[in-house]
Amino acid sequence: MKRRKQSANEPVSSFDEEAYLLANPDVAHAVASGSIPSGAHHYEVSGQFEGRPLSPAQSRNAIVRAELDVSGRGIELGPLDKPIMAKRDGYNVEIVDYLDTESLRAQYGHELHVGVDASLIEEVDHVSHGETLTELIGNEGAYEWIVASHVIEHIPDLVSFLQDVERILSPTGRLGLVVPDKRYCFDFYGELSTSGQVVDAFVSKRTKPTLGQVVDYFNRTAQVNGAIAWGQVQGVTPELMYSGESVRDGYRRSLSGDDFGGEIHCWRFTPESFRLIISDLRALGLTSLGIVAEHETVGIEFFATLGRTNIAEPSTEERRSMLQAVQASDPERRQ
Repeated sequence: MKRRKQSANEPVSSFDEEAYLLANPDVAHAVASGSIPSGAHHYEVSGQFEGRPLSPAQSRNAIVRAELDVSGRGIELGPLDKPIMAKRDGYNVEIVDYLDTESLRAQYGHELHVGVDASLIEEVDHVSHGETLTELIGNEGAYEWIVASHVIEHIPDLVSFLQDVERILSPTGRLGLVVPDKRYCFDFYGELSTSGQVVDAFVSKRTKPTLGQVVDYFNRTAQVNGAIAWGQVQGVTPELMYSGESVRDGYRRSLSGDDFGGEIHCWRFTPESFRLIISDLRALGLTSLGIVAEHETVGIEFFATLGRTNIAEPSTEERRSMLQAVQASDPERRQ
């Protein structure tokens, strides 16, 4: 996969309006509808801060698609109004979400959800109520790809999810992931997740965030100038978002059994830590999926494509190097 690092502070003087709108269809739609005056205005006000791609070559969609057999049949999980594999673009895709199409459009089609264009929400094929993909869809081995953007960090039992994906994918199928990099979003002050924590969640068959994960979320969630994601902007000092009372309220909600409807990040990653966790899960025999392609962080996201692979288990020395890379990647560990 092509590795090209986008500068978060690329000057607006190099701005190409047409390329920016091609790379950001939601912005193009907003310009066409008159909601914002131009792509240049969007980029200067918020797009640069969000780490938006300046051209289709940097587009998250292009990065994910590059390693998938896009001519085949696939699934996209919870894309809302920004699908990577849109039906309207001709992809043979089935959409999975937690509400049906009309319910999603009704929930997100008002001013409380700024930045969501309800008219771009595509038809949902499978409404999930917490069951596995195998239980919900069936068709084991029938799909060439599954795409999940900002999904995996919310899943309480990561191992069971990967095993479920293996059953749904064909032998050559791949899982395309877009994952928030904890260094550039509200997870900034949170600790990186470990392989042991992921294994514990699998053994206990976890279906919702733990009390500790909830407390950490409310205690540590950060913001910069009111934004929960700020990309690779230098010199920022994130502030805490929640008050002590909000922490206590979250604690009480968790004790009462609230699952927070997917609000909580159960896991926090950098590209290096995610790479190590997948390697460890393979070594334990918990998944046959490995990272077959990856792309460095663009804006607030990194990209990993998983597929069945016979990549050799790392040696002790190689694993030590991986651990050192994880430690070096986390700003909180370096302080």
